[in-house]
Amino acid sequence: MLLLGPHGCGKSLLVNVALREIDERLAADDENDNEETTGPRYRLLTLNGLVHPNEQTAFRDLARQLAVETSDFDGHHDAFASNADALTWLTTTLRSAPTHVPLVIVLDMFESFTAHPRQTLLYTLFDAVQSQQMPMAMIGMSTRLDVVSALEKRVRSRFSHRVLVVPPLDLADFTSAVTHPFRTDPITKSPDFQAIIQHVHGTTASLPDMHAILFPAVAALGPKPTAKLDLARVQSGYAAWCAVHAPSTAHWTFLHLALLGAVRVLGKSGHAAVTFEMVYDAYKDWARKQPLAAGTPVFKKLVAYKAFAELVEQGVLVAQGAKSVLREYTVIGLGVPSATVAEWARDHQASVKALMQWV
Repeated sequence: MLLLGPHGCGKSLLVNVALREIDERLAADDENDNEETTGPRYRLLTLNGLVHPNEQTAFRDLARQLAVETSDFDGHHDAFASNADALTWLTTTLRSAPTHVPLVIVLDMFESFTAHPRQTLLYTLFDAVQSQQMPMAMIGMSTRLDVVSALEKRVRSRFSHRVLVVPPLDLADFTSAVTHPFRTDPITKSPDFQAIIQHVHGTTASLPDMHAILFPAVAALGPKPTAKLDLARVQSGYAAWCAVHAPSTAHWTFLHLALLGAVRVLGKSGHAAVTFEMVYDAYKDWARKQPLAAGTPVFKKLVAYKAFAELVEQGVLVAQGAKSVLREYTVIGLGVPSATVAEWARDHQASVKALMQWV
């Protein structure tokens, strides 16, 4: 099973809560049956794509965890001679492990494992799940909605294709999650504080980002339970966050702004995801309708694509779904709030009045 969703939307929390509920149900069943559990009801193994950047470390750590869980750890599993040794031991153990104790394997940053050559780890685990050699459940978590398309054909054929998309919190729930710990603090009603929440939600909708912004103010709180957050410290944390997340716009030209404006205009007309061809046509049609004095030149498609590619590289525009063979037809969407594009069109030195009015 795959859990897909942006950073901070609650994928890990969902897995942890589900496992905790399973533990509680099993404990309640044991009490009702007056039985005493002599061993684990399931074994939990975890891997993280950031901690295990290659298959060698992933295999070795998975084998080590499994050896410890099955009480088959004698010290040498920490230093397998090769990746092949770890694979052989892991495969043998999966086939010979007790069938009455299920195995739960959680792969965080699942997209990192799809980047491994031949995807041997994923193939081995998927094959073990499909062959039902032992009771197993495998859960992958990723921020990429198109991660299934990154699986090799032989791996994809063994995947159950059970995908659960965890959407980001809407603004009301996001605001509630941020302000709940400080619900008695007047700062939560401040327009400046609310504006910060709205901007972060529109940019990343990430609770960890809000935690980072609030950290300086929270760290400065005194021991008294009536201590209040300092808005100036919150704004300081927000300024530092903006400096990291805001793209550099100093080198942008009118063309960069016009292409972004076209994406925003298409979005307002119902096109949440667009292609370069759609964006260029919208920009070209608009620019040609403007008088010569408006300062809205029509650039050639090749020149426009270079500016478009720079916006994608900066993360201002983001690819959505699998990349097309023809780069001009790759589906993209805004990586920043639509309102931010309007601000750039209004405030950037390379903008013109006609562009401000269009956007």
